[in-house]
Amino acid sequence: YTPSITSGTVTLTLTTNDPDGAGPCTAATSTVVITVTAAPTAVAGTNVTTCSNSGAVNITAGSSATNNAGVTWTSSGTGTFANATSLTTATYTPSAADILAGSVTLTLTATGNSPCPNATSTKTLTITTLPTASIVYSGSPYCSNGGTASVSLTGTSGGTYSSTAGLSINSSTGAVDLSASTAGTYTVTYTIAASGGCPAVTATTTITINELLSVTTSTVGVACFGETNGSATAHAIGGMPTYTYNWSNSQTTQTITNLSPNTYTVTVTDQNGCSTTAVAVVSEPSMPLNAVATFANETCNQLNNGSIDVSVSGGTSPYTYIWSNGANTQDLNPLAAGTYVVTVTDNNGCTTVLSQTITQPSLLAASITPTNETCNELNNGSATVNVTGGSVPVAYLWSTSATTASISSLSAGAYSVTVTDTN
Repeated sequence: YTPSITSGTVTLTLTTNDPDGAGPCTAATSTVVITVTAAPTAVAGTNVTTCSNSGAVNITAGSSATNNAGVTWTSSGTGTFANATSLTTATYTPSAADILAGSVTLTLTATGNSPCPNATSTKTLTITTLPTASIVYSGSPYCSNGGTASVSLTGTSGGTYSSTAGLSINSSTGAVDLSASTAGTYTVTYTIAASGGCPAVTATTTITINELLSVTTSTVGVACFGETNGSATAHAIGGMPTYTYNWSNSQTTQTITNLSPNTYTVTVTDQNGCSTTAVAVVSEPSMPLNAVATFANETCNQLNNGSIDVSVSGGTSPYTYIWSNGANTQDLNPLAAGTYVVTVTDNNGCTTVLSQTITQPSLLAASITPTNETCNELNNGSATVNVTGGSVPVAYLWSTSATTASISSLSAGAYSVTVTDTN
């Protein structure tokens, strides 16, 4: 007998008749009641997808069960359930092994009412493994003139890099252009897209760029040609004080002294280890200070018309003059015979000393040696002038207009001569 109902009771009656129908026996009957218990049903519902970092996931979507004494969820994996006997609030937390496997089979079992067997239904929980990554700028903090800072990535590649304004970062490689960035500390975010409808994964780190260190120099040139009294000073700004200095002549102070004319390079390093260089040029006068005299001696004894003209070259103009006679002009005139000393000082205090002697000729003197006529009116007299001192050659002019040292064929009388030397 196959019941036509799914649940409930059916009464069956067994009736026996008289075998031959002739009597005297009457029909006999007997009844039995059949109880029909409804078979359980179980529907696990739609498959579920979750992300590896989502933790507990509700697995009851689309699930149902009927005609049962209770339901239970089980898994082919090693994760854990909460509310495993619920059709609405049951959750499953995948284990590490489940995540590695990528999926598990979830079974909904509906316990049948006796004597019915249990009903089961399955669904698949797919676990999307999220990408993982960590990033670091191992050189941080960086110097702003340090070129390019590269990021070290561990994990999934192919993501994008981003940061706040002020940081010049390559979104594909994470490389930072330090010189194009503003000094400061930035958070860099590395974002990786995830599959399976999972949210993007991010990794963050910080990068610090120190303020630009810059250096200028000032110099004091060598005062006098050939000396070694120049100096140079480095002036650092920015970066992180205090600063250290390393000059190309091995000096390590901010100011270096006792320098000869040359080009000096200084490397300045701040407390963060950032460094930059600058050049200092120590100069000197192009030529040594030198004085030369052009002079004129006295033309005549005690005429006091000598002169000295001083020409100065080299050193650093303007120049000052101090003479041994107390004068402070560049040139002297008129001068008596003697030695004159001038100290020439340039604008840097360099000096040179020049000595010049002015001479005078000895006193010009003349005498006449006459020769008288031997006979009256013979006109055979003569006269010769004798000259001492003065400057040769000398010129003669007699009262007779003769211009020789001696004149002859003279008649008796008085004669005079004017002697003029070369001056």
